[in-house]
Amino acid sequence: MFYIDCSGSPREVGVQHGRFLQEEIARAFEEWKAERWLADDLAPARERMLTYLGAHYPEMIEEMEGIAQGAGVDFAVPFALTAFNSVYPALMNCSVFAVRSKEPRGCVGKTHDINVVEQRWGLVQKITYKNGMRMIRCGSVGSLWTVAGINERGIAVATASAPRFTGQEGFGVPQHAGPTPVLYRCRTVPEALDELSGMLFAGKGLNMALADALGGVAAVEKSFDRQSVRHPRRGPAFATNHYVGKGMTAPGAKGSGNSVDRFSKLKKALRPGAFADPVAKLKAVCSDPTGPGAICRESTLTAFVCDPGRCQLWVCPGTPTVESWMRLRI
Repeated sequence: MFYIDCSGSPREVGVQHGRFLQEEIARAFEEWKAERWLADDLAPARERMLTYLGAHYPEMIEEMEGIAQGAGVDFAVPFALTAFNSVYPALMNCSVFAVRSKEPRGCVGKTHDINVVEQRWGLVQKITYKNGMRMIRCGSVGSLWTVAGINERGIAVATASAPRFTGQEGFGVPQHAGPTPVLYRCRTVPEALDELSGMLFAGKGLNMALADALGGVAAVEKSFDRQSVRHPRRGPAFATNHYVGKGMTAPGAKGSGNSVDRFSKLKKALRPGAFADPVAKLKAVCSDPTGPGAICRESTLTAFVCDPGRCQLWVCPGTPTVESWMRLRI
C-alpha cells in the first residue's frame, strides 16, 4: 500500500500523483492487465464514459490528465486503471457499515476483500485541493477510485461491489470512481444521496455506507440508473454484495450465501447502532473472523474505519485485528 500527499488544482494533484508513483503506475497497469480495457470492442463504452465525465465531472478528467502528465504516459493508462474494473464481475466479498456515537456523529467501516494484486497497488492519498478542500481518498495506484474516504467538510463513504444491470451502453461514471464526486462536493449524507441520485454508474454496481459528522448514516445500493437507500434514524446502516432494496433487481441480485450470511451477521453485530466508542466498535467488527457470516475472511486483506467528525481515517494494511490499525488525520 502506498501513501502520498498532494495539493493544488485537480490537474496539479494528478501530476503529483503520477510523478510520485510513475514506476508503480506502469507496473500496476501491467499486473492488472488493464490493456484489455483498450480493446477495440470497448471503444464505444470508453467514448460514452468520457462524454459523461466531461459533461458532469470535468475535474475527474483533469485529474486523470494530470496523472498521465506526471507519470509520462498516455491518458489511456489512468483512464484504464480507473475504468477497467467496471467490466469485470463483482468479487462479492466486501462489507460496509455505518453507526453513530452517542454525541451523535456518524462513522463508517469497511472490509476490503481483494486479491493480492489489488492489495499490492492500494493507495491512500491525502489531498488539499486549490479551493481549500481537504480529504483522504483510498483507492488504487494511478486511478480515481474511492473505496473509502473522508473529507474535512464532514462526509465519509465506503464501498462494496455489487451486481451490474444489463442493457448498459457505458454512459456514466466507472463504478469504483462513483463515490469520488461525493468527496469533492458533499458535506452531509443528504447532500451525498442527492449527488448520487443524479449520477449514472457505468459497469457493475456498488453498495455504499455513508456517514457524516452530524450523525447521519445511510446504506445505498446503486447500479446504472437505479438507486435504493436505507436511511435509518436510529439504527445502523450496512450492506454486503447483494441488493435488498425495492426495485434493485439484477442478475445475481439475491446474492451468494456468503453475502447473505454476512448481511445477517451485521444486522446483529451492529445493534443498537449507537456506541460510546464507534471507532472501536467498527474495528472490532472488521476484525471478527467468527462464522457463520464472518466479516473478516481469508480475502480480507485491508480494512478502513472513517470518522469524519474528527477528521480521522484508520487503515489496516493487511488482515485486520483489533490492534493493527494506523490513524491518519486530514
